[in-house]
Amino acid sequence: MDGLLDLWVKSLSRTKSQRTVITYSMCLASFQKHVGKGMNLLEIEPMKVFSYIDSSELSVTSLLTHLSAIKHFYKFAFRRGWL
Repeated sequence: MDGLLDLWVKSLSRTKSQRTVITYSMCLASFQKHVGKGMNLLEIEPMKVFSYIDSSELSVTSLLTHLSAIKHFYKFAFRRGWL
């Protein structure tokens, strides 16, 4: 799974600022921690995302950033045929 995350970060680096790449990486790490480190992020059910949102104590702005990072990751995986 770490290899997949590395590919995603490399892809982000082409179009996003370094600050965005770092922020998105931290957001996805937080999401991965919530669902369980051993879980394959490609097999996560949508309810896990909802659970992450519900259990989060983030501000609205931070929550939107986390959701954007999750969306970008899954869009990346989908475009490569991994989903």
